[in-house]
Amino acid sequence: MAEIPGPLRSILFDMDGTLIDPREGIFDSLRHALDELDVRQPPAEDFPSFVGPPLRLIFSRILETTDPELLENAVAHYRRHYSSTGIYQCVVYPGIAEMLKGLTDLGLDLFVATIKPGPYARKIMAHTGLAPFFRSIHGSEMDGSLDEKDRLVKGILDDQGLDAAETVMVGDRSMDIAAAKENALASIAVSYGFGTRRELVGAGADHIADSPGDIVKILKSLYRQGH
Repeated sequence: MAEIPGPLRSILFDMDGTLIDPREGIFDSLRHALDELDVRQPPAEDFPSFVGPPLRLIFSRILETTDPELLENAVAHYRRHYSSTGIYQCVVYPGIAEMLKGLTDLGLDLFVATIKPGPYARKIMAHTGLAPFFRSIHGSEMDGSLDEKDRLVKGILDDQGLDAAETVMVGDRSMDIAAAKENALASIAVSYGFGTRRELVGAGADHIADSPGDIVKILKSLYRQGH
């Protein structure tokens, strides 16, 4: 089990695929946008891969274009549906609330680090009842700023005055692990989200958790190492 250089104090959590299952709202909003554009729908088996990457990148892949005007039009169609309906079509994974309570009871500071736009992330966390567990909730900007997870994580570390040696990143996709590595954080990948175990192992995750309970066990072990 990889160790952290200092005492564990802070945890950064990805949101989609780590704390909540957002698939119904995201999938419905993508389908709505593509219908509005009169574009053929991708195969159903492709949709799970659309959870995690930045929205403009997703549409660039689906539409096979880098045309900024077309991509912004697709994003606008998506957001009209998502902001009114899709944002509420999510469920908290079983055991998440109990996990978060256990970690706050240890005195750890928890943060959300998602490339979903910050206003959406804060609304979702309030809707699900998870917001009170977090010291702050961070996301990208509506214009696509901070779509890169490594830049988002660096911004959180700087803004919140967090020490990378005392912080762990928890997420379900390779981009979460890459962002952790780029910022010298230890990482925990969750296998119950949208990234495959092969993806997470290949990304070099320090630990893999198969359930929220496993996250607690790993973090308690890291916590004990520094206390």
